[in-house]
This record gives sequence, C-alpha cells and structure tokens, in this order.
Amino acid sequence: MDYSTISNKTNCTEMEEITNGELSERYYLLKKQFENLSHSYDIIKQELHDTKRSYQTALDVQSHLNAELESYQADEERRKNDAASRIASLQEEITMLREERMELTEKHTVELKKYESEVRRLKEENSCIQRVSPVRDSSELEEARAAVNSALSDAESAKAALEEARAEVLSWRVKAEELVSEMAEIRTAAELRREELRAAGEREAVALADLAEARAMLHQYTSVQDLEPHAAKGNSLFAEVEDKRQEMAKNLIQMKQTNSRLRRELANKQAELDALLHEKQVIWEQQAGATAHYDRELIENYEDRISQLEGLCEKQRRELARWFSKLGEVTTHGWLPGVLDHLR
Repeated sequence: MDYSTISNKTNCTEMEEITNGELSERYYLLKKQFENLSHSYDIIKQELHDTKRSYQTALDVQSHLNAELESYQADEERRKNDAASRIASLQEEITMLREERMELTEKHTVELKKYESEVRRLKEENSCIQRVSPVRDSSELEEARAAVNSALSDAESAKAALEEARAEVLSWRVKAEELVSEMAEIRTAAELRREELRAAGEREAVALADLAEARAMLHQYTSVQDLEPHAAKGNSLFAEVEDKRQEMAKNLIQMKQTNSRLRRELANKQAELDALLHEKQVIWEQQAGATAHYDRELIENYEDRISQLEGLCEKQRRELARWFSKLGEVTTHGWLPGVLDHLR
C-alpha cells in the first residue's frame, strides 16, 4: 500500500473542506483588517507630515528668534560699552572734583593754620606791647582778623563749590533717568513705525501681486485680440475685449499710482525711522547708562521665550519619535506581507 498517496489525498480533502467552509470568511476578514491598517497608516502618515511641518515651523521660529536675540545682544553690548565709557568719564570728572576739593581744603587748612599762628604771634606781640606801653595799635590785629576772615570765606567758597559739584552730579543722574524714559518712548515709537512699515510693505506686496495679475490678464486679452482674424474685429467679442482691455489699463494706471504712493510713504517712514535711530544713537551717547536693569529684563524675557521654544521643539521631537516607533511597530508584523501578497 502506498501511504504517501493516502496522505496526499487526506491533505487535499482537508484543504477542500477548509476552502469551502472558511476561506471566503478569512479572506474578507483579512481584507477588512488590511483596509483598517491602510486607513490607520494614512492617518499616521498625515499626522507625521503635520508633525514634521510643525517641527520645521518651530525650527524656523527658533532661528528667527536666535537671530533677533543676537542682534539685541550686539546692540546691548554696544550700549553697555557706551554707558561704561560715559560712566568712566563721569567717574574721572568726579575724581578730579574730589581731588580739587581735597587740594583746596588742604590749602585752606594750611592757610588757616598759618593765619592762626600769625594771630597767636600778633596776640603775643600785642600783649608785650600792652605791657610795655599803654598805647594800643590794633592795625596789625585788624589786618590779621581780615586775613582770617578772608581765609574763612575762601573755605566757605570751596565748600560751596563742592556742594555745587555734588548738585551737578545729582543733576546728571536725573538727566540720565530722563534719558532712560525718553529712550523707552522712542523705542515704543520705533516699534510702531516698524509695524507701519511692515504693513506698508504688505500693502505694496499685495499691490504688486495685483499689478502682476492685471498685466497677465492684459497680456492674455491682448494675445487673444492678436489671434483673432482681421475680419472679426468689428463684432461684439472684440468690443467686449476692447472694453476689458481699457478697464485693465485703467486699473494698471491706478495700481501704478498706488504703488508710487506706497513707495513714497515707505521712503518717508524709512526716513522717519532713520531719524529716530539717529536720535536714539545721540541720546545713548549722551546718557550715563542707567538702562542695565531694563536690558537685563529684556534678555531674561528672550531667554525664557527661547527656553519655552526649546521645550516645544523637544516635545515635537518626542512626538515625532513616538510616531516613528508606531510606524515601525506596524511594519514589523510578520503576517502583513503574506496578507498583502494574498490580496494581490
């Protein structure tokens, strides 16, 4: 007896029973599962695309903020250098005034001691003269008193000069605070001017786009007019095209005028901005440099914003890695290639 033949017949009989009973149901189940997986794959692919786009946007924003931060840091460094030089010059002036005050004080002290010694000597001479003769000669004593009074007045004038120097230093500090407030106002005005210039640039871009569209439409109508036969130029279609061309020409002229006006406005705004920047530079060169606290807060604010952006980028990176891992888990199933081959 051939047992291999019997085994093959038995296997064929079992395959026929499986095919007749369950193959259709398994096929539809696998097809439905494949459709669900395909739909999930498309959803994950779209989410991955959105995540990549968000990540790229975050990177662009981060690069823009980094460039802006670098410009602010350079400006801050320049302002710090100007303020440091101004403070150094003021400190040198204060040191010179203090040295002058000390010199005047020492000079007046020496003169006062000299006059006091002279007064004592004169008093001794006067006492000797009084003992020798009853006649009093107070002229030298009056001269000594006058010299002492003049020395005291010189000391008072030196003290007044010192007080004036202190008042001048205080006035410089008040002026520095006023310049700081004026710089804040100028910075606000510059921001407003910048927004206006940005809006003007956007309007100009829109006007240029409309102008390009109008030129394209005019060129299209002109080309259509050139392609028409000479005998058909008197019909209604030619009249309509001619009216449309005239209207487009008027619109083109208006757009050119608008573009010129916007360019003039942009030039005026740019001139105003340059004037404000020049005034800002002059003020920063004149002030004593009391804006370190505000600039420190500004830098800390930008550092916080950059930290938040880095956290957001890290979150996007983790989300992207998670989606990639999900995609890898979907493609690692061993039964999916067999199902795909079966459905083909």
